[in-house]
Amino acid sequence: MDPDALRLFAATTLPVGLLAFDAAGLCVHANERWSAQSRMSAERARGRGWMDSVHAADRSRVEVVTAEAMGAGAEISVEYRVASDEDPPAWVLAQIGPVRQEGKSEITGYVAVTFDITSRARAEAERRTLAQRVALADRLASLGTLSAGIGHEINNPLAALFMSLDHVSARLEAVKLELGVAAPRTLVEAETVVREARIAADRIGRIVRSVMTLAPPRDHDSTRECRVQDAIDRVLAMSSHAFGARIKLVRDFRPTPRVLADPIGLSQVFLNLVVNAVEAIQSSGGTGTIRVATFLGDQGEVVTEIEDDGPGVEPAIAKRIFDPFFTTKPPGYTGLGLAVSHELVRGLGGALELSAATERGARFRLTLPAAELPHDPDTAGEARRLRVLVIEEEYGLLIALKRAFGDRFLVATERDAPTALARLRRGERFDAILVGAIMTDLSVSEIYAAIAMLDPAQARRVAFLTGLPVGSETEQFLEGFTDRLVPLAARPDELQQAIREVARR
Repeated sequence: MDPDALRLFAATTLPVGLLAFDAAGLCVHANERWSAQSRMSAERARGRGWMDSVHAADRSRVEVVTAEAMGAGAEISVEYRVASDEDPPAWVLAQIGPVRQEGKSEITGYVAVTFDITSRARAEAERRTLAQRVALADRLASLGTLSAGIGHEINNPLAALFMSLDHVSARLEAVKLELGVAAPRTLVEAETVVREARIAADRIGRIVRSVMTLAPPRDHDSTRECRVQDAIDRVLAMSSHAFGARIKLVRDFRPTPRVLADPIGLSQVFLNLVVNAVEAIQSSGGTGTIRVATFLGDQGEVVTEIEDDGPGVEPAIAKRIFDPFFTTKPPGYTGLGLAVSHELVRGLGGALELSAATERGARFRLTLPAAELPHDPDTAGEARRLRVLVIEEEYGLLIALKRAFGDRFLVATERDAPTALARLRRGERFDAILVGAIMTDLSVSEIYAAIAMLDPAQARRVAFLTGLPVGSETEQFLEGFTDRLVPLAARPDELQQAIREVARR
């Protein structure tokens, strides 16, 4: 075969990219495989145009390496990313070497052979990311454990300090009463000092509680009904020093039902969102407004919005803003804040989203299902939904029961009997009350007796969830309520029917 024909065959059929350069290092030819790898036509690659196919972040490095190699007539290998709209971008390995006439040392040009190494590069990146995640998870776990330990260690002497200050304050007040108008100025000054010390101790207590938010995530035993406004107030009090005089805070709190959540975890989510808003404003001059709003959504969900008028979020960043380890901040930031918050909210059956990404400002919207019963008046053509209170300690079972009821009933949940009884004491009334057969704070018979004492009509609407082994005393008690036992293994429709029958009482 003719050598020129052989070279042409190789250039057009080999599964590699080929670039040919003249002696001055200018591209004179690119094959189709290179064009496919580099997302650039052969025409655009001519001269120094091929360098535009290299990602902007790698271009300077590739230019320096190739210029040095061509200047020295040496062979080089260089890896780089391809400039394209792909996210993440493709990777190319280029091996460049000089071409000499046969038997002569004079360089007549250069040839680059390129390979698509995207799969390998991405696999390596994933391995590095995984290793970083493991290392960071270890550091975060250690930091959380350390924070919890510090918090507990400080809490004990802090409690003693509070008691001592209260004791001194009481003794000073007693002395003042004994002396009457003759109380010396020194005594008044001492009273002022004690009062200021108490304020300082209160601040230390708030700081300790804030540090405790870094403690390892707690299990579902910490989940209870709480108000989002309380969690936000804690966060705003804790981060007030970051606002300064140039950042204005606007509270727009409208009444909302309670939600089923871990108050500490919820505070962590709000802290991440508030800190991000502050940093966004500071990055654009340090002057702006942060608006925090709570209100009831169209479907009865509890909505919280945290909005700032900072520089906004670019669309490309908005798509990845909840990805773990993704951050636009300087080195040293983990990129975990929003990712952790997103997972915490999702675990509570809610959603966290960036609802506005504009040139000016960003708005994060957090929605959580309401745990309390919203007002559901009778409406024309629509029967009032039954109001059901479920008292059950096991979190997983509580959520499963609520899911089984679907949207047919208005369901409130409580994980401890005293809190449930407090609701009845406040005047809340229900069409049916479902009580788990195994309770810790009070026995099933004690819960029923307390309900009967508060409101006999409510006691007639109590049913008991059965199916788990219970003590003999509880079994004897439940024998008197055979018509009010709801089996744990009941299908959703059977469960709903059992509640309707109880409600008819």
